[in-house]
Amino acid sequence: MPFVLINNHIDLFKLKIDPSKHWSILGESMRLFTISSHLSSTIQILLIGLLINAVANNAYAFENTKVLPKGVRNLTIKTANTVIDNKTNSNGQVGSLAAPLEKQVTFADILKEESQLKQNQIKAMMNKEGFTESDLLGQTFADMQGNVTVTAPIISYGISERLTLAVAVPYYKAHMAVDIDFKATDKAQQFLDGLGTNLTNQVASARSAGEKFNNAIASLNEKLIDNGFQALNDWRSSGIGDITLAAKYLALDHSVLKIASTSGVVLPTGKVDDPDNLIDIPFGDGTLDLFTSIIADQSIGAGFTINQYAKYTYQSPSFAKKRMETDEEKIEVESKTVHYKLGDKVETGSSVQFDGESGFLAGVGAIYSKKFQDKFDATYIEVYDSINSDTAQEALHAESRIGYSSIPAFKRKEASIPMTATLEYKSHIASKNIPTNDLVTLDMAIFF
Repeated sequence: MPFVLINNHIDLFKLKIDPSKHWSILGESMRLFTISSHLSSTIQILLIGLLINAVANNAYAFENTKVLPKGVRNLTIKTANTVIDNKTNSNGQVGSLAAPLEKQVTFADILKEESQLKQNQIKAMMNKEGFTESDLLGQTFADMQGNVTVTAPIISYGISERLTLAVAVPYYKAHMAVDIDFKATDKAQQFLDGLGTNLTNQVASARSAGEKFNNAIASLNEKLIDNGFQALNDWRSSGIGDITLAAKYLALDHSVLKIASTSGVVLPTGKVDDPDNLIDIPFGDGTLDLFTSIIADQSIGAGFTINQYAKYTYQSPSFAKKRMETDEEKIEVESKTVHYKLGDKVETGSSVQFDGESGFLAGVGAIYSKKFQDKFDATYIEVYDSINSDTAQEALHAESRIGYSSIPAFKRKEASIPMTATLEYKSHIASKNIPTNDLVTLDMAIFF
């Protein structure tokens, strides 16, 4: 029976927000406040650095052992869409994508960025005006949301009654919207007023400080640009992702139990993460990946099948440009090309599927995925710990599917074209270090 060889979806292990990406703002004279935060993954979106994957090299909750008859071809157009606005941390806790950008600024933040002499001057003024180090001067408010649409034509061909070859070429359209604002408190205004009084005679400092408060985000972007980063503005891009070449072999063909294996290679053809852009979404991971899987279908009658599979993906070593950041400094750091090895991935899934003579298709399933920690080479242990932290990932998702196939009717000569149309929904249950987005996928396939 004809079928679609590869059931692909967006790989949340590549679609990520990078938790190591970070931004800060440092004032020039008084350095009145410091906003400092990690931008979280995948959007690699993970996101950011969180987002994405090769559509054709991913976990399959609705795998099967079917292969194409010899000489039969199949063209599938798969379209997947997801919105990314939340992610999990290494403890599995869910947080807003923009939460790391929202920071309260106190006098303590000001003081720790100053020389000892300026600290003494500010503390003296604070004592006279009745301020404390814990007083709130302002807060940043942020909103981030990523939107990714992937369209992947997948072409399959039956080499024999047991062997089918396929190629998948994903095309990405991605948008990351960011909105950041800083609001000063009444305490901040009192502080500025105090600087401008005759008692302190710091009119110039007050004017400079006021400008920093009023232009906090512009100053942040200026700071980023001065250090080789792109400004924090909305980002859009499109392009080809990582291309997958795969082969499926039907090893056991029994009426009750069927066993098959799918193996292949993922080519590094997609755009990789830009270390100088804090909110870009990669379309590939820059490495050559090799994968293999074993799939089993057990027929339980009346058109129902229980499917189980396991898959392993080896991600080969490569080189990439990285910022040599540490936990203490994320912005004023140099870029270097470093050797790295992305963590290998294991995936396993189980589902119950229905494929009846009426043409109605349905299924429910679950999938567990795990990616081991990345290893980026770095000279200093502080840099090594920072760029490799939070790169191990896990996820548990539920999936459901409905659809229609004209193949049974085609076999009865009641339909002129053998085709299938399915709608799949993937729901996040639990994860670590990946976006929590759900995924909607539409498949249209024709056989000829």
